[in-house]
Amino acid sequence: MTEKSINISISVPAAMLAEIEQVCRGDHRTRSEFFREAARYYLYRRRLPGDYATPEELAALERGRREIARGQYATLAEVAAEFGYDVAAKDRPKRRKKSP
Repeated sequence: MTEKSINISISVPAAMLAEIEQVCRGDHRTRSEFFREAARYYLYRRRLPGDYATPEELAALERGRREIARGQYATLAEVAAEFGYDVAAKDRPKRRKKSP
């Protein structure tokens, strides 16, 4: 049994509607389908844990940005060299593509 649908009205800026219409044409879907999918996605994202950085994570990011601004960082080549790996080496063995 399908759930009963209820009609609602929403307002969007004209430019946004034009973009929505373009997406709907490209995806072969109606406006209703577009907005139902957008609402499902929004509701799903709200239920995910860890969607936002904790205060500790934000503080760590800010410390990292300050260190970079002071020039306190290492390049990939420097870190790789510390472990004996040359990221610029042209003679690295080529990886084979995996079959599908």
